[in-house]
Amino acid sequence: KAHYIFVDVPSEEELERRLRGRGTEAESDVELRLANAKKEVAASRADGLVDFRVLNDTVDAAVARIFDYIKDDLAAQEAFQHSKTA
Repeated sequence: KAHYIFVDVPSEEELERRLRGRGTEAESDVELRLANAKKEVAASRADGLVDFRVLNDTVDAAVARIFDYIKDDLAAQEAFQHSKTA
């Protein structure tokens, strides 16, 4: 079973700060990415579209939360499989 994880930004302002801070993209590309991000964030809030939302406040914390989600899901699957054979 696939799990859809949405990595969210703390705010639109923070996303813009991060994109501009990299200094790797033309202004038109930054504007396009910001517009797309707004649509993606809005779509991710629709019921049933994503299984887990994680806030990308810091990379280490976000990765830890994703890891915990996967670990918990694997444990639940294992428990379910065990209950079917018991």
